[in-house]
Amino acid sequence: MQNINEKRYEKLIEHYKNNMESGYCEKHHILPKCLGGTDDIRNLVLLPAKAHYIAHLLLCRIYPENRKILHAFAAMALISKNHKRKINSRIYLKMRTARSNALKGVPRPDYVKEKLRVPKKNKENYKKPKSKEHRANISKSLKGKKKTQSHINKVIESQKEFQEKRTNEMLKKKNMYRVLFVQSDMNRKQFAQFYNIPLGTMKRYLKGI
Repeated sequence: MQNINEKRYEKLIEHYKNNMESGYCEKHHILPKCLGGTDDIRNLVLLPAKAHYIAHLLLCRIYPENRKILHAFAAMALISKNHKRKINSRIYLKMRTARSNALKGVPRPDYVKEKLRVPKKNKENYKKPKSKEHRANISKSLKGKKKTQSHINKVIESQKEFQEKRTNEMLKKKNMYRVLFVQSDMNRKQFAQFYNIPLGTMKRYLKGI
């Protein structure tokens, strides 16, 4: 007995077999190749992009365990000169989910494992703080580019948050040392040496005590 998705799929194919579209269309295998379909003209139909997407979505629902069907649906997110599709976030999510399901339980081949084991050649982008040369290259690449007001506002907000965090951390550290100093029987110099902190910095922390 056919389920509702099979009926919808057959109805969609039948409609476009009997009604040729004049606009942009894509070739579709009625019986997918992974299920024994061929390139015979009787197994092909031209579908508009939206109908083509629906056809593959229905095939995923009909054959939810078939990895190749899921891969074919996920591949529809790819855009090339021969495929002028518009993919919104909802459609993209369905396609990526289909690809994820298709890859579940599939072991990575050895060549992929080897590639992942090789350390990255340029780790500079992941280091903090960045070198002078790296900062200079970033500055050079951004020179002349106009920043939007939205970008400027985000940078200002980010700097404010960073400064507030830094100030709070400094006050927390300062209060901690002030409490420890009061509880100790050391002078400022001994206290600074004990905690391995420059005497000038410690004097600023303990100012007023």
